Amino acid sequence: MRTLSFTILCLSLAVCSMAEDLILGEPQDGDYLITNRTIFKPSIPWVPMKAVIGVSTSSEEEILTEIRITNEGSNEAKFTVIKGAPGTTKVLVLALGERGEGLDLRVVAYAINTTATTTPAPTTLPPTTSAPTTTDPPTTLAPTTTNPPTPPITTIPPTTPAPTTIVPTTALPPIETTWSWDPSTTVPTTPPPIETTWWDPPMTTGIPCDDEDGNDDDGNDNEGGDGNDGGNENDGDNSGNNDTGEV
Repeated sequence: MRTLSFTILCLSLAVCSMAEDLILGEPQDGDYLITNRTIFKPSIPWVPMKAVIGVSTSSEEEILTEIRITNEGSNEAKFTVIKGAPGTTKVLVLALGERGEGLDLRVVAYAINTTATTTPAPTTLPPTTSAPTTTDPPTTLAPTTTNPPTPPITTIPPTTPAPTTIVPTTALPPIETTWSWDPSTTVPTTPPPIETTWWDPPMTTGIPCDDEDGNDDDGNDNEGGDGNDGGNENDGDNSGNNDTGEV
C-alpha cells in the first residue's frame, strides 16, 4: 500500500512540474488551513532565481494533507520536492526560475489533527427492494402425552417390636360376709286383718211402680215431668209409705 501511494505521489509531482504548478495530496474532511503566503523575488539579468519553500505543522499531532504551490505572474518556475510528503509534519520544495526572470509564487497548505475524532459524512444508500416473502401456514403439532413420573419405591425397614413385660397380678383376698341376727326380734306369723269397705250404689228414683192398691207410687199421674224431679210431686196428701223403688 505504501509503495502504491509513493508511486502515485511521484507521478503527481511529475505532472505538476510539467504544468508549472505543484499540488501535493488532496483535501480531506476536517482539515484546516495552516499557511497561505506569497513568495516574490525580482529578476536579475542572466541569473536564474531559486527559492527553498518549507511547510510544517505546529505540533506533532498534526499532519499535512494538501500543499499547493502555483505561479501567480507570467514567470514560470520548476518545482522539486526535497523532503517530506503529505501525511508528514514537514515538506521542503525547491523552486527554480528561468534566467533573467524573477519568482512570484503562492503557497497554500492544509493539515489535520490526528487526535481529534472526525465524524464521517453520512452515506445515502439506495433503497433496496425486497422480494415478497411467502409465509408458510403454521404447522399444528400433535399433542404429546407425557407419562407421569414413576415415584421411587421406598423400602421401609422392618421394625422390631419392643419386648413386652408381663406384670404379675396379685390375687385379691376373698370377701367375707358376716350375717348378724338379733334373736329378740320376733317375726310375725299372723297376717294383719284385712279391712273391707262396702260401697252402696246411689238410689235410683223416678221409676213408677204399682203398689198394693194398684196406684202409682206418688199416687198421682206423672204428666211429662222431668225424670230429674225425682217423681215426688203429689196432688194429695202423701202418706209417706210409698215404696222407694229400691233395687
